[in-house]
Amino acid sequence: MHIKFITQVLSICIFLILIKAELRPSELEECRKIYIINSYHIDYSWTRDLTMAQINYIKKQYPQSEFMVEFLDLNRFTENIYLLWCNEIISFKVKKFKPEVIIVNDNGAYNFVIKFRKTLFKELPIVFAGLSGFENKIETIPAGITGVLENADTVGTVETILKFHPEIKTLYIIADQSLTVQYYKKDIVTHLNKYAAKFSYKFLDYMKIEDILTVS
Repeated sequence: MHIKFITQVLSICIFLILIKAELRPSELEECRKIYIINSYHIDYSWTRDLTMAQINYIKKQYPQSEFMVEFLDLNRFTENIYLLWCNEIISFKVKKFKPEVIIVNDNGAYNFVIKFRKTLFKELPIVFAGLSGFENKIETIPAGITGVLENADTVGTVETILKFHPEIKTLYIIADQSLTVQYYKKDIVTHLNKYAAKFSYKFLDYMKIEDILTVS
């Protein structure tokens, strides 16, 4: 999903949240405090680009906005003791920064926020981006939370591949080890199993680039 589109939708969501809070027009021009919580490390280009795009776009709408940004690095640290430590650190920051809106990027940050919402954010509005695996369970998203869902068009992608390469015997899926990919994986497998009579498939998600290039 295009980063610019995501940031535009998020900006609209944030605007509607502030309007719903019955703020006067003059108050909308005042400083808004926004806390962005990312699932992954800043080294990930997607995380870095999305975060900067969100900040830059929202700044255009609310020039006096202040931002605080968190990178949970959940690809490397998933243990409960780590999550509890993050909870303590973020709780301290929330009390000092006093955000008015929380933005969460990708599933890991969303799950973290849901788990600790009552103690961390109470009734603060939450806006998510890049949330995967919720196509058929939107009703499970709690009240006070809105945002942009991310869906993979597995069937469309496979049909395009077959259109140009109808003779394929094995389909290789190159993926990383992120939580987002893990959410997609089940859906991808479900769709790919429908093509079992045409080709086999294999995930290359725990391999280095140089090793992938040798796969045959």
